[in-house]
Amino acid sequence: MDAESPGRLREVVLQVSACAARVPAVIGFTVLGAGVVAGKGLVGLVSALLPLPSETPGPRDGTGKVRERAKAAQQAARASGLLSRP
Repeated sequence: MDAESPGRLREVVLQVSACAARVPAVIGFTVLGAGVVAGKGLVGLVSALLPLPSETPGPRDGTGKVRERAKAAQQAARASGLLSRP
């Protein structure tokens, strides 16, 4: 063994340990990225199946009035002879 051998060995050990320390972080970021992509896909699928609140029609408050007006128009048409009696 020469005098440089322990220095080289130390450099190699430091580089290997630095790489080993980065591996869990790289794996963690990869898993996190895959989770985000899968989550976005799942949200897209669910949102395609369920209607958004802005797309659903609101309650119709005037349906009773419309029905009353249609009934009154029908009675007026029958009274004038335009509509036959049932």
